[in-house]
Amino acid sequence: MLRKPKVRVWAALPILVSSGLFIGALVYFINFLDPIVESSRLWLDENLSFLSWLGSSLWWLFGLIAMGVTAYSFVIVAAIVACPFNPILAEAAEQSRTGIAPQSSPWAKVIRGLPSTVFQETKKLLYYFFWAIPVLVLCLLFFPAAPFIWGAFSSWMLALEFSDYPMDNSGLKFKEMRRALARKRMTSFGFGAAVFGFAMIPGLNVLTVPGAVCGATLLWLEELKVAEAQTA
Repeated sequence: MLRKPKVRVWAALPILVSSGLFIGALVYFINFLDPIVESSRLWLDENLSFLSWLGSSLWWLFGLIAMGVTAYSFVIVAAIVACPFNPILAEAAEQSRTGIAPQSSPWAKVIRGLPSTVFQETKKLLYYFFWAIPVLVLCLLFFPAAPFIWGAFSSWMLALEFSDYPMDNSGLKFKEMRRALARKRMTSFGFGAAVFGFAMIPGLNVLTVPGAVCGATLLWLEELKVAEAQTA
């Protein structure tokens, strides 16, 4: 869907935002890790000379860790930075799928809908922090299962983050969005888990935000909207 003519124009904006943030975060982490790696290498040479060979491998080790952390965390930031344009991308994806054109020009909608978009993003952030604290406590109490607990929470939050755009375009309130996702809970978790997994792939993750918006639009049109209509 990202290759569709009317979609790729609006997909290019979050891709550019994501690329800029990813490069900036990598540069920051490299500058941050440089003195740590160098001091670790010198300490190994002075105290554990038989492990001096490990010093040359530290950059690869720390680099992979930094890329993994950056790969996931920047996706959420990129989604927030690109949020004024994501509803237009969702609208373009829906038009590509259904053939129904939007009633107003995209730029007019971006400007007019900016206060509403910021308010919606604020509600999602508050919802995230409201649940993040008890989930973190749960992770500490059940430490061996912490990756699975946090992974499930992240999958739900990513499903909520990106499904918001097509559902908000259809006039659903935040509470109604959560109910719609809950009606197809496993499907929603599966979508969020797919976004979570793709976000962990350095380089390719610059496509995560536009790809997730298009995927969420298809999820809404083909699964959640049908379930919503059947319930009504």
